[in-house]
Amino acid sequence: SRLGLLGAVLGDGTLQLFSIPLLPFTGEALADPMQAFYNFPPACRVDDAAWRVCSIAARPGPGGGLVLAGGCDGARVFLWELKAEAGAAGTLVGSPAAGAILHAAYPERPDVLSMAWMPPPDDHLLLAGMADGRIVVWNRDMPASPIYDYISLVRTPVLGLHPFPDFWVGALQSE
Repeated sequence: SRLGLLGAVLGDGTLQLFSIPLLPFTGEALADPMQAFYNFPPACRVDDAAWRVCSIAARPGPGGGLVLAGGCDGARVFLWELKAEAGAAGTLVGSPAAGAILHAAYPERPDVLSMAWMPPPDDHLLLAGMADGRIVVWNRDMPASPIYDYISLVRTPVLGLHPFPDFWVGALQSE
């Protein structure tokens, strides 16, 4: 079984998803706790020279799977749906090819620096914080274009998003 998943966006723009098994955390203590993380191969690696992943957000998917959103350069968001593998508890399978591409047609094409899924019952809504200060909302069920676009007056990068029920959103902006 699995303790959880660890998603990492690396400095070179690649996205790696690690499946952390439960076993190392139930046995004897390790001399160096970080040793456990260095031994896990990525369960999924997304690496494409055409775009760079800047942020990620994940939520449970249908049938025990995972829906992963990657915010990229050029105002693009890629969606991946990883399915739970039958017969192997805690194992996810999926293709590194994006299942859907969400694109906001802005002339300046800002990078997507932060992402978050809204909590239920609005968990089909995906928030993206842009480098130009925008907060963009997509409906995963209708991904053709954003359903809402908020532009802050300060126009500084949105570095973090924290959604609350009833569509309240906290945003962390630089200076």
